[in-house]
Formats: sequence, C-alpha cells, structure tokens
Amino acid sequence: MKNKVKVLLALIILTSSTLVFGQTSTETRDLSVFNSISVSNAIEADLVKGETNSIEIQASGVDASNILAEIKDRQLEIKLAKGNFGTNTVKVILTYAGDIDKIEVSNSAKAFVKDVLANKTLDLRVETSSYLEAKVNVATLNLEGATNGKMFLQGTAEKLNLEAYTKSTISADKLEVKDAKVKTNTAAESVILVTGSISGSAGTAGKVWYLGDPGNVDVKSNTGGDISKKQ
Repeated sequence: MKNKVKVLLALIILTSSTLVFGQTSTETRDLSVFNSISVSNAIEADLVKGETNSIEIQASGVDASNILAEIKDRQLEIKLAKGNFGTNTVKVILTYAGDIDKIEVSNSAKAFVKDVLANKTLDLRVETSSYLEAKVNVATLNLEGATNGKMFLQGTAEKLNLEAYTKSTISADKLEVKDAKVKTNTAAESVILVTGSISGSAGTAGKVWYLGDPGNVDVKSNTGGDISKKQ
C-alpha cells in the first residue's frame, strides 16, 4: 500500500512539474529608441515596422522575465539572462518605429524581418547556426556570414560588400546589386545577382555564384575556392 502511495505521489509531482514546464509566459514591454538589433540564445524574433518601439515575449520552459531586451547606445540586445534554464522555447515580436541600420543574429537564433529595410547603409550578420530572412532597399549593403549561419535576402542595393566564412550560406539570388565586392573561404557558399561589376577572392572551398551579366569581373581563387557565373 505504501509503495502504491509513493508511486501515486511521484506521478502527481511529475505531472505538476510537466504542466509548469509547459506553461507559456507572456510579457509586453515598451522600449526606448534603437537602430541596431542583436538576437541570440536560440530566440526566434519577428521584426515588424510600427508606430512605437516595443517587444512582446512568448516563453515556454523559462519565465518571460528572464528574456532580456537591453538598449545601450541605441543598440538593442535580445538574449537570455545568465543561468541554466534547460530546454526552452522563446519567440518575440519586436516592433520598431525608426530606421534599422544593423541586425546581428547568433547562437541558433532566428530573425524574420516582415517589412522592407530601407536605409542608406545596412549591416547584416549571421553566425553560429543562426538564420536571418529579410528584404532590403539600400544604397550600401554589408553582409557577413560565419560558422554555419544562414541568410536569405531579397531586394536591391547599389553596393554590396559580402564576407562569408566557415560553412555559412548567403542566399541572395533575388537580391539585385549593381556593384559587388566579395570575400569567402572555408566552405562557405553564396549566391547573388549582379548587374554592374563583381570583384573579390575565394579560398579554401569557399564559393560565390553570381547571376546576371556584370560588365566587369575581377576575381581570384585558390585552394578549391571559386567565384563564377551560375549556370
């Protein structure tokens, strides 16, 4: 009988723990002015243009209060607080009112930009198995991918500076650029659409394929790297 009671109590505790663990915690916060965004720690973020700056947090397996949204020098950093939170799922909806000039995604985080990013200069970076998806309309676009980061881009840019390293992927065959400078190595792969000129270097199995018919092509490759027109 005592054994049955112990088993029953254990089941009740386990069930209660599972319910608590599976609960979703939500929180909405107003934010001050920012023009740069960083997302990390496997957080999934939807970025939406709006009238005010705010963040809506939906967290499972961790309380929403442990999701930090800190702003310093107009740079917003979205991440987990320090601590061991175990398995968790965090999604945020970030509403921004001003122009964005930089987005960084790292440590298995994902960011989906729902509106066109329009600015004179825009910096986008992915690293450490993260993912970024965006549509842009800019004069100068600076892209950087590293350590299995993935980026999917559409839109237009006058000038493109692309750097891709360590098995990162930049998919931008629907991103039309006039002039492109590229640098890639260590098995990174990129695809872009170029109409004016392309220059750069590729090494250590890094590859850049370009669409379009640029009038000026000045590229160098070594150690299995390649920059060439996509067939």
